[in-house]
Amino acid sequence: MNCARALLELRPDARFRVHHALAVDGRRSLTLQAWEGDEADGAFESGAACVMSYGADGIRRWHAFSLDRLDAARACYDELAAKPPPRIENAATRASDRFKVAWEARDWQRVAAVFAPGFRLLDRRKLVRVELDLAGHLETVRMMREMPSSRFTWELLATRGDRLALERMLFEGAGRNVGPSEVELLQVLDVDDHGNVAVVVALDPDDVDAAYAELDERYAKGEAAPYAGDWRASLRFFRALAARDWEQLAATMAPDFVVEDHRPLGLLASLSRDEYVKSVRALLDLRPDATFRLEYVLAFEDRRALMVGRWAGSEREGTFDIPVVYAVDIGPDGGRRYHFYDLDQLDEAWACYEALHPDPLRGPPNAATRAGDRHRR
Repeated sequence: MNCARALLELRPDARFRVHHALAVDGRRSLTLQAWEGDEADGAFESGAACVMSYGADGIRRWHAFSLDRLDAARACYDELAAKPPPRIENAATRASDRFKVAWEARDWQRVAAVFAPGFRLLDRRKLVRVELDLAGHLETVRMMREMPSSRFTWELLATRGDRLALERMLFEGAGRNVGPSEVELLQVLDVDDHGNVAVVVALDPDDVDAAYAELDERYAKGEAAPYAGDWRASLRFFRALAARDWEQLAATMAPDFVVEDHRPLGLLASLSRDEYVKSVRALLDLRPDATFRLEYVLAFEDRRALMVGRWAGSEREGTFDIPVVYAVDIGPDGGRRYHFYDLDQLDEAWACYEALHPDPLRGPPNAATRAGDRHRR
C-alpha cells in the first residue's frame, strides 16, 4: 500500500487498470495489470502478470511477475489451486462407473449387468436416428468390445437428483477390417430403482442445449414431479437469465428476496432482489459472452433446493470458470433467499439446505443420513 501511495503522490495522474483476466475462480485469479500515466505529465506504462489468492478476509497473497514471465505466473496460479472439489455422484454416475470398470476388465457379464432388462437406447444423432432394445444395444457394444483396440473416456457434465446424469463420451477403436476411428457423443443416463441403466438418450456432441433440455424434462417427469411448480420456477430463472430478460428474472424472486454469500470473498452478501439483478446485469454487460449453466441438482424438495451452477467465459474474451453452490429457500411467490457457497464448502451448503426447514426431532445431517435420504427418495 505504501508503494501505491508513493506512486500516486509522485504522479497524481496515474491510473491502475486490469487489462485481461486470464483465469479466475473463487479463491485465486490471474490477471494482466498495469499502472499508466498521462502523456501530458510524461507517459508511462508499467505492466505485470499478477496472481492473487483470496481468503475470507480479502486478498491474502499478491504475486507479481514481469510480462515476459507469463508461464511462471500461470504455474504460480496452478500451485494455488485449492483442494480438488468433491466429486458429484448419484445412482446414474455409479452405474456409469460400473460400466467403466467392467469394460476395462473385459468382463462381458458385468458390462451387460449394468443395463436393466427393459433397457432402451434412443439415439437422436442426426446421422443415426434409431431406437434399440437391450439385445440390439448389447450387440453394438459387443462389436466395439471385439475390436483389438478400443477404449471409452467420459466427462460428467450434469446430474439431476439421484437417477439422471449427462455425460460426454468418446469411443476410440480400431478393428481388423476397420481403421482407427473415433465416435464422440452426449448421452443422458436414466437409471431404474435398482440403479441399472434403463434409458440412454444419445445426441450429437454439439447439441448441448438439447441434452440439457432432455435432462430437465426427464427430471420434471420423475423425481421432481411432486414439486413441479417449484421446479418450473427454477427453470424460469435460467431461461430469463439466458434471454437477458431482467424483468422476468426479477419476477422469479419474491419481493423480500435476499442473497447470503458465504464464499470467502462474500461479494454479494445481503443483496436485495433489485440489487442482485443489477449485479448480474452488470456482469453480462461487461462480458456478453458469459453463460450460466445449471449443472447439478443435488436435492430438490418442497420449498427448498440445493444446486450447483457455473459461470463461464469464452476463451476469446478471456476464460473464466466459477462454480457456485447455492441453497435456495423457495416461497409461494418465488425464491426467497439464495445462499451461495464454493464447491469446497459443499458440507456447509448441505447443512444450510437441511436447516431451511428444520425438523426438531431430527439430528444434524452427515454423509450417512444424506445417503439414507437418497435411498428413501
